[in-house]
Amino acid sequence: MKISTRLAIVGSTCVLVALAIAVSLGLSGQQVAEGVRKNRAAADLVESVAGLRHLTLEYARQPEARVEVQWHSAYRTLGAALERAQGFDARDEQEGIAQIRAAYDKSPAVFAELVRAQRARQAGDGDRQVLDELAGRLAAAMARKTLLMMSEAFRLQDLSREEVAAAQRRAFAIVLALSATLAVVVAGSMVLVFRDIARPLARLREGMLRVGAGDLEHAVGGTGSDEIAELAREFDGMSALLRTTTVSRDRLAESEARTRLILDAALDAVVGIDGDGRITHWNPQAEAVFGWPAAEATGQSLADLIVPERFREAHLAGLRRYLDTGVATVLDRRVELRAVRRDGGEFPIELAITAIRANGVVSFNAFLRDITSRKLGEMRLKEQLARLNLLHQITRAVGERQDLRSIFQAVIRGLEDDAPVDFSCICLRDAASDTLRVTGVGVKSAPLALSLALSEQADLSIDGNGLSQCLAGRLVYEPDATQVPFPFAQRLAGGGLRSLVIAPLQSENRVFGVLVAARRDPQAFSSSDCEFLQQLSEHVSLASHQAQLHGALQQAYEDLRQTQQAILQQERLQVPGQGACVSLRFAALAPEEGLAAPQSDPDEKPPPLRILLVDDDPLLLRSLQETLEAEGHAVTAAHAGREGIEAFEAAFHAERAMAQGDAVDADEAEEGGPSGRGFQVVVTDLGMPHVDGRQVAAAVKALSPDTPVILLTGWGQRLVDDGEKPRHVDQVLGKPPKLREVRAALARLVERPISVSTGNTETSY
Repeated sequence: MKISTRLAIVGSTCVLVALAIAVSLGLSGQQVAEGVRKNRAAADLVESVAGLRHLTLEYARQPEARVEVQWHSAYRTLGAALERAQGFDARDEQEGIAQIRAAYDKSPAVFAELVRAQRARQAGDGDRQVLDELAGRLAAAMARKTLLMMSEAFRLQDLSREEVAAAQRRAFAIVLALSATLAVVVAGSMVLVFRDIARPLARLREGMLRVGAGDLEHAVGGTGSDEIAELAREFDGMSALLRTTTVSRDRLAESEARTRLILDAALDAVVGIDGDGRITHWNPQAEAVFGWPAAEATGQSLADLIVPERFREAHLAGLRRYLDTGVATVLDRRVELRAVRRDGGEFPIELAITAIRANGVVSFNAFLRDITSRKLGEMRLKEQLARLNLLHQITRAVGERQDLRSIFQAVIRGLEDDAPVDFSCICLRDAASDTLRVTGVGVKSAPLALSLALSEQADLSIDGNGLSQCLAGRLVYEPDATQVPFPFAQRLAGGGLRSLVIAPLQSENRVFGVLVAARRDPQAFSSSDCEFLQQLSEHVSLASHQAQLHGALQQAYEDLRQTQQAILQQERLQVPGQGACVSLRFAALAPEEGLAAPQSDPDEKPPPLRILLVDDDPLLLRSLQETLEAEGHAVTAAHAGREGIEAFEAAFHAERAMAQGDAVDADEAEEGGPSGRGFQVVVTDLGMPHVDGRQVAAAVKALSPDTPVILLTGWGQRLVDDGEKPRHVDQVLGKPPKLREVRAALARLVERPISVSTGNTETSY
């Protein structure tokens, strides 16, 4: 195959791989955009359902016509959100939409019954106690329906986030595979050039010198069908004619001229050097690469012409060593070095040198190639992969957090450690005062922030600091803050920060804050850096919006719980004479019949227990551990769901080994709790990444069905009231739990014998 054809195939392959990378990134971007759109639609559903739930509870407390009108308006808003929720075509998503719509369709009838009951109660029609009970039951029914809709909407959000993450993973895998393919193609082209061009040309030049010196028996010996092989065969044929004809010298001169033409037409810079290191041949490509014409370059020292000054002595020493001893370090192989152009600029080259000995005379051929474009491409590819990896790491860290402060600290820490930047902070907008307040500052940025008066809770004037463009939704990049006549940029420049990027944080077309990143050098942010910060700000905006919705939902449920407690308190304090009060008492059923055991005195401490505590919040974990230990319990803390399961399994197996009389080493006994004993109670958080509280409870019950499990969650008692207590859980407590609640729960659990199953035996405590 011709060399030109091979090079064309290699070039076409590189172009196709690049197009495949672009197409895969485009398709992945569309999938990510579709996932984000679904997430926003699900967020609208959550917000609409939360509003409907709030109005239902408000009407249950204060049945006014205004609230009734607002409820119907919120119901229409929820209907509009359902109509806009298009594109949920997966089976799980369609089931979620169907359940939301079913609850939505039944809500008007239940609310209408609630309205009639409240009106009858206000008008005094019927038994007031019966009407109060009916209104309470109808309000609870509405609460369950809105909770169902809200849970399904949250599940749609989770599915959309999983879809976005899957698209990102696919894009990364495809780009990585195609990049590897591109690297293989480039490496193959390098091997092709060295094997089929550089070496054959060196052999051909050696043959020319030997035949020109009178060694007519020498043959180059070309094989293959490419241009150089054809030239070698022609050269050997010319040598044969030279030996048998009187015109061989003319043919030899013609062949040498053809060889020179080939060298001059080579794609690489070809330079001939004599034993003194002076240039004897300089082809047109060398003129184009180095800027020196052949007339000026020929006869000059190669070291003085193209070798950087700091490498010249080593170059000359290597040349002398080869001439004296024959020992070479860079001959007959490709190396990457630095070279100098005529204008003094340095650039990377790929160099291959071959030595030719003829009649005791040594000369060299150097084949050089400018690899600046290749190096820049490799550097850009590495930078892009690093940014994608950093964005993935920060997004994963953000996804494991639920409060704004933790989200902001995860983002800033990622920028400071891996971007890196010299200063970073996040500011949130105060709509009332139309100012920006510094909400998060990086640990490494804190000393500089203090000197610049940009510590947390510091306020910034928007109009007076040139931040208006960013708050309008545009990313702002200032390559040199000293040239910007705005106070905010001048303040950063005063701290030695020259380049600045401000990315907007926006949700539902509303900018609620900015992400600030700065470096000390001017023009230190490339277009890729700005694009990365723009993408990062979008991820932070989405995570912040979800955290705010989570907080609003928690508050709504807390309001409902307080309302229910207030209603129950009012019923207990009902004034005598205003109605009949009937008290019904039933015998307590056994726990396996579905009802809880009688309440214990919350101020009475339960006996000391061996407790396994599992939570991913280090502050709550340490606080609850210290509290329980102060109560006299032996507490083992696990910082994640998987760690908690492993600790329980270790304790379980150690307990079984002790019960069967087997020897247990000290390390295994220590893992199994005090003295190697099993745990009597497991207290676990519900919401943990990777392995949540439900999985911990299932693992505990699989090994020891009689070991009680207490679940901590922000949903608290609401899960029990709505009949949604998870399986394998004996008690649900709100988070953070109160000491009285913990005491009462432990006391109820120890009223019956707690046993740890150990295979063939059972040990009771």
